[in-house]
Amino acid sequence: MICLEQELSGIDINECLKTITYDAKYKDADVKVLLSFIPFRSGCIDIESFLKLLKDQIIIKFAITYKEIQKQYKRKDKLEADKDLYDKAIRKITRSTAKGKIGELLLYLFLEKFFAAPKILSKISNLDDSNIQAKGADAVHAQYYNGDLVLYLGEAKLWKDYSGACEDAVKSIKTTLDDYQQEFDLIESNIDFPNINDDLEREIIALLHPYKTSRGSVIIHTPCFIGFDSSICKKIKTDTEYKNKYIKAAQKKINIFYDKASSKLEIDSITLILLPFQSIEDFTNQFIRHLGIKS
Repeated sequence: MICLEQELSGIDINECLKTITYDAKYKDADVKVLLSFIPFRSGCIDIESFLKLLKDQIIIKFAITYKEIQKQYKRKDKLEADKDLYDKAIRKITRSTAKGKIGELLLYLFLEKFFAAPKILSKISNLDDSNIQAKGADAVHAQYYNGDLVLYLGEAKLWKDYSGACEDAVKSIKTTLDDYQQEFDLIESNIDFPNINDDLEREIIALLHPYKTSRGSVIIHTPCFIGFDSSICKKIKTDTEYKNKYIKAAQKKINIFYDKASSKLEIDSITLILLPFQSIEDFTNQFIRHLGIKS
């Protein structure tokens, strides 16, 4: 079996982002849901450590192609390459596009860490204008699992209004699936992940081709990340209390999402990823300041 898995080496993500094991259901069906939260330190949600993780370890991998990263490290010493790559990554995000791209960045983090599925297409790296958002899927990742190639076409929303985010996410996923040819064309032209060789590239492209395969060995999965404003983040001092309130609130959130998704999508092909914030607006502003986004 070929494995495309990549570790985010040297990163103790579990200290900055926690997950909750939860047996989720929608009506009588089991559904895939990942509940996540930023943990507490000294009685407060530790946003600073989370932002440091994104700045020091994630932003370059998210915004720059593997090929470009490898090329820079061959040309320069590590410190110089790190600085140049970071500066290039930051130039791809503006104040006006930050909220949307933070959502895509967090979805990338979840797929790399919790799904062990590396990106095979970096849309943000191919944008000519940092003031626009990429069309189609917000994340395109893949892995071989039990002999099947799993293609992840992910969607991300970072909204104050949870219900509105769910509705918009479902529409976006449906549009992406209906226009799969667009995603394939981009993958075929820009496929990019660590240690690829010509034989593996040909195999993957042949499997993903919309007309040349029966899809028997390809599974298309549509993970959906939603970050949202939540009152459970307020007036709480410990992870334990936070988790208990989060779990109580989760089923309502799950029902809202799948009520909107069930009539338009195959719900067994979705993983819903939830991350509450005290304030999306405040987090976006902190992200802009912490990462030094000027434009």
